[in-house]
Amino acid sequence: LIPVVSWISLGGKCRYCRAKIGWTEILLEIGMAALFAVSVWWWSAFDVIGIAQLVLWLISLVLLAILFVYDARWFLLPDKINWAFIAVGAIFAGLELYQSVDIVASVASLIGSVGVLSGIYLILHIISKGKWIGFGDVKLGLGLGLFLGDWLMALLALFLANLIGTLMVLPGMIRGTLKKDTHVPFGPLLIIGFLITWFVGENILSWYMLFI
Repeated sequence: LIPVVSWISLGGKCRYCRAKIGWTEILLEIGMAALFAVSVWWWSAFDVIGIAQLVLWLISLVLLAILFVYDARWFLLPDKINWAFIAVGAIFAGLELYQSVDIVASVASLIGSVGVLSGIYLILHIISKGKWIGFGDVKLGLGLGLFLGDWLMALLALFLANLIGTLMVLPGMIRGTLKKDTHVPFGPLLIIGFLITWFVGENILSWYMLFI
């Protein structure tokens, strides 16, 4: 059970029954290794609080990977994983507020971040009675908002998630292979938008500001 090595050595099959395991597992292993490496390289603060936040971030990546696969395969965001992610995000946000020089502005921005990534979907969930958006996405957005802690970054993550979703769904709708009532898992799109924003969001916003 050595990540990547075992999959390659067994040819992507079970050691005992020889049934195909599939590509999801090895892609997940490679993706997680890459995210861990990039996160450590990208991290800027290595004091006590910084290291604590890095550990929380790495834990959150594992939880997000579980949520990503569950929603992509079974259209499900398990409560246990979602609540664990929210708890980790709350601790992370608390450490951010502890270091803040302007606690009022930081709290306001954190509330705005949660409002954008969770509040909007909560409203849509209530209005549609769960037909447009699942409550699991509302809870996922809460955790993502706690980590970003900035309403502008949250807005960017939301925009990217919807943009990626549109680019993925539109070709199928044009061809007629997808219909308006086709169920599309939105959790993975939120996670992708969040990760892009986390790593390069400030660069994207800086680039955007040049054109307005």
